[in-house]
Amino acid sequence: MRKSIGVVLGDAGSAYYVLPVLSGLREYYDVHLFVDAEGGAQGILMRSREPYRILSETDNLSRFSLIMCGISGKAPNAWIRASQVARRDGVPLLWFGDFFGSGTEIVARSLSPNLMAAFDRRSASRFRKAHPDLSSAAIAVVGNPSFDRIGSINRYAVRRVNRNRLALTPDNRHVHYSASSIAQFDVTESFLVLEPWVRSRNLSLSIGFHPADDAARTTELRESLASRLGSRLITLGARCAVLDIALASDCFVTDYSTSGVEATVAEVPTAFLMLPSARHYQESRGGEFPFLPLIADTDTVTPALGIFAQEGAMDRLDRLLNPEYRERMKDRLRFDFAELCDWQAGPRFLDFVERAFQ
Repeated sequence: MRKSIGVVLGDAGSAYYVLPVLSGLREYYDVHLFVDAEGGAQGILMRSREPYRILSETDNLSRFSLIMCGISGKAPNAWIRASQVARRDGVPLLWFGDFFGSGTEIVARSLSPNLMAAFDRRSASRFRKAHPDLSSAAIAVVGNPSFDRIGSINRYAVRRVNRNRLALTPDNRHVHYSASSIAQFDVTESFLVLEPWVRSRNLSLSIGFHPADDAARTTELRESLASRLGSRLITLGARCAVLDIALASDCFVTDYSTSGVEATVAEVPTAFLMLPSARHYQESRGGEFPFLPLIADTDTVTPALGIFAQEGAMDRLDRLLNPEYRERMKDRLRFDFAELCDWQAGPRFLDFVERAFQ
C-alpha cells in the first residue's frame, strides 16, 4: 500500500522549494498539498496548476504517514498547526527550508520535528544547538531544490541577451537593486548608499520592488530617484525575471530577500544592505546577527557582502567590482555552501524523505 504525505506550505519560498521534487515524491507516495491562507505559497501553486487545499481545522492530518512542513516566518499558522498535530498524534514530522537563525523559526521555537532538511551546514549546526533532542542523523544538509535549475542555465547566454535588452555595452558597469518589502524597512536608507555610489563610480542602476508593495508608493520612489540619477537609472520591462536581470548585472544588491541568495548562488557578486531599519526588522522577528550565513560583519571573504552601516558602505561595495575579490567570493560559496550550488539538492531531499519511512 502506498504511503501518503501531507505537505504544508506557507510562504512563496516553501512552494518554490517543493515544486521541483513533487514528481519524484509522487512516484512513490500519495502527496497532498496544503497551504496557509495568509501565505504566498497559494499563488505559486495556483500558477503552477498544482492541486491544493487551504489548511483548515477540519482537515485530518493524522491520516498521513508523514507530514512535511516548510519553515515560514511570514505565514506560520499552518506550519505550527500541522507540527502540533504531528507531535500530538505520533505522525513523523519533517521540516525543510530557510537559513536557520534568520528569524523565520522563532514562531515555532517550542516545537521540534523528527527530521530537518537544512539549506547549509551552518544552519544545520544552529538547528542542532536549538534542538539538542535531535540526533545528528535526523538533520541533513540538503540545499534548496529550487536552485537546482540554475545549473542548467547558460548564464553567459542569458547575460548577453539581457544586457542587449537593457542596451548595456561591454563597458557599462551595471548594478541591480532588489528591494525587500518596503513595509518591513526604510528603503531610503538604501538609496542614501546606492545613489552616491552609482554616481561616483560611473555605474548604471535598475530597481526591482517587492510585488506586494503599493504600486503608487513604489512609482513615487522610483520617480524621485530618477529625477536625481537621470539616465543612470534604467527602466526594466514588466516581465523581466529577477535572475535574468541579476545575470545581466555586474553586481546585485538587496536588503534581505531570496532573490539575493539566488543571485549569490548564480555567482553574481551580491551585497546585502543590512542597515538600521533592516536590522531592526530582522531582530524583531528573532533573527540572529549577522542574519544570514552567507554574510559576515568582518573583512573575511564570504559568498556575499554584508553591509551594516552607511559609513564606509561605498568602499565595501567597491569590492563587488574588484575581479580578484569576486573570484574569492565564488571560491567561498563553492567551499562553504556546496549543497546550495551543486544542483543536486532535489535528489538529496528525496533520499532524506525516504529515511522517514525506514
